[in-house]
Parts: sequence; structure tokens; C-alpha cells
Amino acid sequence: RLLEGLPPTDTLRGKRDRVIIGLMLLEGLRRVELHRANDDDIEEGLLGKRLLVHGKIRDRHKFPRADTLAALQEYIQARGPVEVETIQIHCKECLVMPMITRISKADRPGGRISRIGLNHIIDGYLVKAGVKKEQLSCHALRHTFGTLLYKETKDLRAVQDELGHASISTSAIYADSGQELERYSERVPLHFNKD
Repeated sequence: RLLEGLPPTDTLRGKRDRVIIGLMLLEGLRRVELHRANDDDIEEGLLGKRLLVHGKIRDRHKFPRADTLAALQEYIQARGPVEVETIQIHCKECLVMPMITRISKADRPGGRISRIGLNHIIDGYLVKAGVKKEQLSCHALRHTFGTLLYKETKDLRAVQDELGHASISTSAIYADSGQELERYSERVPLHFNKD
């Protein structure tokens, strides 16, 4: 339902918002990681295009899904160049072009989008989808990604790597998702006699 509420892909806003949701829901990026992203963070790696993610504690590389990468490249091409800005990356000043930008009512790109701006966008789509609750916002997309990734792989290390967690114990919360519905005790091969 969330994806159904996106604007058409023939608008810059539609292209940008697909990228925002794709990077959060399909790649597990945090809001701050999306806010910090720059055009130069798309790099050519040995295994193909990769994305340098400026994490909370450390940077990491992600190899985005083909559909996410295609949407990102289409958005950047449609957006065109935007004003270069000076930012601090690891205590070093760098000239960069922000990846995710504000968009005017005339569908023109502006400067780097704020974290609050990202919240506003995601909250709007959650309301439109009829699933908005008080504690449900941007981070819920990341949690959905982590939960679905664990469900598909049953691999906590994969979840840890994809989400950029420093400790696997942080990733372990995704292994618990849905377990309250299971009756694992039924699998224990002991039975009471009916005497």
C-alpha cells in the first residue's frame, strides 16, 4: 500500500520518493544515512556499482539491488546537477553534491533534504496508505527490511552486514520477529502419558 501511494514516475518528486523508500525499505538505510548521501557515494566496485553509506559510527559499502540502483540513477539523471556544498566527512572538509534534495512545487531540485524533511515525506505516505501510527515512521521501513531479510535468509550475519550494526546482538532483534506465534515446545519429542 505504501508503494501504491507514490507519485507518477514522470515527475522528479515521484522519482526521488521512490529512491527514498527504496533505499530505506529495500536496502535498510537509516534516515541519517540517506540525509548524508552524496552523488559521489555511488562508486564502481569489483562486483559492480556500490554505494558508500555514511553510517552512525562507521562507513560501509552496500551493493544495492538492481531495481534500487536503476531508480537512483534515473532520479540523479532527471534531477541534474545541484549546488555543490562543503561538508565535514570524518573531520575533513569535502565539496560534494547532495544526492537526495528538496523539490519545489514547480518540481525543481533544491538543496540537501533535511532529516525532518525525510520524516515528513515518509509520514505522508504512511498516512496515505492508512498505516500511520504514533510510533511508526522512517525507521519502521528499516525494521521491515531487517525482518524480511532475516525471514528470507535466517542469517543474522547477513542482517548485521546489511544494516551496518556494530554488534550482532543488535541484529538479533530481527530473529525474534513473529516467534510468539510459533509453538516450538510442540517439537520436543517427549509426551505425557494419559494414565
